[in-house]
Amino acid sequence: MTKHDKAVDAFHNGQPEQALRLFEELLQEQETSELWNDWATIQAAVGNVTEAEAGLRRALQLDSQNHPAKADLGILMLSKGENAQGIKLIEECISLLPTQQQEVLQAALRSVQAKILIINDVVPNESQADVLQIIKNLQALGHRVTFLSRDKTRNENTSHLGSRVYAGDAERLPSLGISAASKDWSLPEVLESGRFNLAILTHNFTRGISVPEHYLDAIRRHSPQTRIAILEEAQHGAAASDHARKTQQLRHHELAEDWSQREHEAYQRADLVIVPNQQRITELAVQGIQAALAQEQALSQTLSIATNMAAKALRRDVFSMTLVDSIYAQLLDQTSGETRVYARLDFYIQLAEQLLRHGKTMPARDQLRHIFGWLGEQVKLAPALAQPLGLLKRCYRELGDEAMAARCGEEARRCFTTQRSAQTNAPAIRTKDQPLISLIV
Repeated sequence: MTKHDKAVDAFHNGQPEQALRLFEELLQEQETSELWNDWATIQAAVGNVTEAEAGLRRALQLDSQNHPAKADLGILMLSKGENAQGIKLIEECISLLPTQQQEVLQAALRSVQAKILIINDVVPNESQADVLQIIKNLQALGHRVTFLSRDKTRNENTSHLGSRVYAGDAERLPSLGISAASKDWSLPEVLESGRFNLAILTHNFTRGISVPEHYLDAIRRHSPQTRIAILEEAQHGAAASDHARKTQQLRHHELAEDWSQREHEAYQRADLVIVPNQQRITELAVQGIQAALAQEQALSQTLSIATNMAAKALRRDVFSMTLVDSIYAQLLDQTSGETRVYARLDFYIQLAEQLLRHGKTMPARDQLRHIFGWLGEQVKLAPALAQPLGLLKRCYRELGDEAMAARCGEEARRCFTTQRSAQTNAPAIRTKDQPLISLIV
């Protein structure tokens, strides 16, 4: 029996100290990559991680094609939490190892390497540094990131993302009044091919319909196993409320109420909200919403929380903001560009009228508020706003808020004394058997 065989037998018989001594004698006689790998394996088995790493790196110095040593070093890096390096080492050698070892390594990769889909309005640049940083941090942790941009700019450079990129959602852009190019991909196809553990949706109201309102339910429908997190870039509802308190303008109040309600609705439907600080975690917990930190040092724990929680089921009710897309789908599909936007705003009014006729006052008020939420900070008094303001007056009166009803009535009257010149220039839509309505920004 050779000294090498004796060393191996000693290890298998529960005598690691003797095995290490014999391997060290062999290394003194002749240093080889294989001997260093064997020595390092025993060091790792007895918990000497630093010595094991040094031995494996020496083995690869002597022979960079020692694939078992590279795989062992990859596993060791994963055990230390250095996932990016561990994944890289394993991926370099896994296809060159026997099938049984490949299966073990693939299981190790699955345990640490999440497949993550990030959806944003546009391909982010320096103005969205937080989104870029999240992508880079996830990649540094060794996760596979796919990026989906709802909009698309011609000849847009996406190389800085370092990820697979899908841009220009031909199915959803028309509802924003944006012309879409030919359909090169679809969300169900992306979800089917990606089989994502986690989808992270950025959240703001700059495009009228937020990313969660456009994508969350579709992800639930086509990829029910995917957990969904919303990245809170800012507290848009709170910021709008602060602005409304400063201006004391009714239209800014309705905008703030709309954004706050829709923000809360999206957070409730998501599995997790990723926030910038511990205070927000506490604030959202009071509302029954689970949150975790976006900070780099806490990101691994956040991902662990997200990928180990059960994904919520698809709800039967759609987002309030997109209810008109379901009810008036055929009529909306007959329009495009700005015409579609004006039609959408008209349909919010028509839906509110229907809800009021059925005694559903609060949902009717929500639909009217969506007009202000869509127009955002651009909303200005104009004759076309008199009708939704008149309906808001009725909503508040039926809800017993006479003060707000009076404010709505006064604001509706002011619509006819402000921007009179805009009346004759406003785009208008007439749908079958419906009154002519125009909305002016």
